[in-house]
Amino acid sequence: MNRRTFLGLFFLNKVGILQ
Repeated sequence: MNRRTFLGLFFLNKVGILQ
C-alpha cells in the first residue's frame, strides 16, 4: 500500500467522522 493512499484513506475517514 502506498503511503499516499494510506494518508488519503485516513483523511477520508476524518471527513466521514466530521460529517
